[in-house]
Amino acid sequence: MSPAYLKWLFLVTVMFSSIADAVLPSGRTGGGTVAEVIVFSIIMFLWVREDARRRNVNLSPLLKVGVVALGAVFVPVYMIRSRGFRSASRSMAIFAAQFFGCIIATAIVLTALQMTGLIKMRN
Repeated sequence: MSPAYLKWLFLVTVMFSSIADAVLPSGRTGGGTVAEVIVFSIIMFLWVREDARRRNVNLSPLLKVGVVALGAVFVPVYMIRSRGFRSASRSMAIFAAQFFGCIIATAIVLTALQMTGLIKMRN
């Protein structure tokens, strides 16, 4: 799988997770379930592994474990190490914009579905 495909898979998974959290009567109070955290960690690890393979970067065992355990910390570390600070910063800013765009799109979809009466969001 290409890194771009895995990035979009991650973003779509976040969107569907957000929609499910808002619609399904599961009694959750926000945050992520263990299953969601595991899925997100696996997708992040696959992205880092594939990106490293394409860039001929050797991943240390510590970095591999870190990406799965603390992806929010170790993915930027990997990106800075593999691309340099300037390119990594640019890539992370683009991803952040795409991430927030997906969150906004999710909010718009949920609002539209609620206004049309197709779904009833739980309180």
